[in-house]
Amino acid sequence: MVYNLIINSSNNVSITNNLYKYNFPNSLNIPEGSEICINNAIIPYSWFNVSSLIGNNYFYYIYPVALNSFTINATNSTTITISLSTTGTLLQVGSIIGTSSSNDSGYIYITSLGTGTGNNGTYIVNQAVTYASVSSSCSKIIKKVTLTNGFYTIDSINDALYSSLYSNGVFFFNLNPNQLTSNSLGHSNQNILYPFKFISYPTQYCNAIQYQYFPLSGTVSTIFGTNWSYASTNSNLPSDIAQTGKIVMPQTVTNLTYSFGNIIGFQSGTFPSVVYSYSGSPTQTNCTPPLTLGNSLQYTPPFPAEGTFVNGLIIRCNLVENLVSGQSDVLECIPITSQFGSNINYSSSRDSNWIKLRKGQYKELTLNIVDQNFNPININDPNILISLLIKFPSN
Repeated sequence: MVYNLIINSSNNVSITNNLYKYNFPNSLNIPEGSEICINNAIIPYSWFNVSSLIGNNYFYYIYPVALNSFTINATNSTTITISLSTTGTLLQVGSIIGTSSSNDSGYIYITSLGTGTGNNGTYIVNQAVTYASVSSSCSKIIKKVTLTNGFYTIDSINDALYSSLYSNGVFFFNLNPNQLTSNSLGHSNQNILYPFKFISYPTQYCNAIQYQYFPLSGTVSTIFGTNWSYASTNSNLPSDIAQTGKIVMPQTVTNLTYSFGNIIGFQSGTFPSVVYSYSGSPTQTNCTPPLTLGNSLQYTPPFPAEGTFVNGLIIRCNLVENLVSGQSDVLECIPITSQFGSNINYSSSRDSNWIKLRKGQYKELTLNIVDQNFNPININDPNILISLLIKFPSN
């Protein structure tokens, strides 16, 4: 004898939409030898790969600017006083003070202008420091890119990066007859060239970062062509040597973590570890956009770009007695064969997918949807449809 149960959004009992409960009208007596299987399942592919809940929704970029030297005072405080500032690039939110380290937490950078106006004054930095009339300088600026919760590909990550670069004036543009000012250029316009770009590098089974050089003042058109300019004033270009910027991957990144670096395929740190640079006049050779390759299966620890942390669905059921599994409640594994934003459609083969049920008296059945590592999934759309078949022995 076979019975059919339907699980849908009305059975959802969790705020993350991954736990569903079916209350039997009367308690169900399950005899020895009973079995269960998923007949059909429709599950919206609606969980994000980037989320503030996971904490993998941000990264940083660093770009060079004209040197500004100054004297700095602070007494174990996040408030610093700057005096004797030179006329390089004006200090701003993100200006890196002094030397920098290999990770985002080590950089000392301005988070608020305080009473400062870009030169002398007081500024707020990201960590408490102590300086006693120390000669310091700023030649780089760090900016944070925060991604809204969502499902991101390399293209959509680049869009977020470009939007930040555009709003901060960190790009090169072509003043052709149809585009007379930088204000008329949209952030994805083909007449814009950005200094950073994430790209796919399939020959090494990894992703990469492509860089454009920040040239010295007056050499933009030599590199990029006639009518090309830098969006900020030329005084904001590096004043000593042409160089690339950096991308900063925050947090600890290993093959077991769920950080932004795992999504894009880079370990934590700054990339490149040492900036690409050249001195003298630009040439075709030294201006070729350099690349930094991300992690791959050949690195230690070995991990490629994840793209998404959920590679398959495991359905767990409280009534299942799966004695050959370390998790005895595993009912079914469902592959993800659809794209984000569409439905995952699954149909089982009833001849081979029957799973033993626990003998006993039960008031409810629960289904728990987890990923391939048995981690809970934050499903945004609870509008699922799962058809269950329960088979009792004929005697």
